[in-house]
Amino acid sequence: MAIVHHRFVWIHPFGNGNGRVSRLLTYAMLVKLGFTSASGYRALNPTVVFGSDRQAYYEHLSIADSLRDEDIEKWCLYVLHGVASDMKNILDLSSSAFVLNELYGPALEKAYDEALLTGKEVAVLLKIADSGEVSAGDVKDLLPGSSAVRSKQLKSLLDRDLLYRPEGTRKYSARAWGNDLSIHLVRRLDELGMLPSILRDGL
Repeated sequence: MAIVHHRFVWIHPFGNGNGRVSRLLTYAMLVKLGFTSASGYRALNPTVVFGSDRQAYYEHLSIADSLRDEDIEKWCLYVLHGVASDMKNILDLSSSAFVLNELYGPALEKAYDEALLTGKEVAVLLKIADSGEVSAGDVKDLLPGSSAVRSKQLKSLLDRDLLYRPEGTRKYSARAWGNDLSIHLVRRLDELGMLPSILRDGL
């Protein structure tokens, strides 16, 4: 796969679209080799493998242009390292404990530091995220008082898109996107080395 990617970029006559087509070719090969699963992980995005450090990518491609065995081997090892790193990230992000402790929790702390959340709200959101879904009564230890008061406090989190409640149910789930946590989650992904450099602009 690594050698095919290099050869394609080497001989492809067009500058515009070269990268997109080469990534498409690489992804098709990954699918054929069984690195994706309809029922499981959709692993190994070539943009992540080759886009995490564009300069390193171009440098390794250039070295492989010599077609010497040792330089081709360097290129293959570079690609293998990228694939292995992406697979590790996928496994980490599939772990609820990792997401809670390394992503969601730190994002809540940042939002608290910026006075976007109260300490009580952080505790409630952490409990809901850890549990998966809860009813209002499940957080009465964190939100003491009458059920009406508790519902009002949860509604505040719902209105800010920090919680999600399917229509017709009384269960609440944590929501991590499209709210005050979003930018902190993206920045945390960058801190953990999980964000390609081409996606870092504006952070």
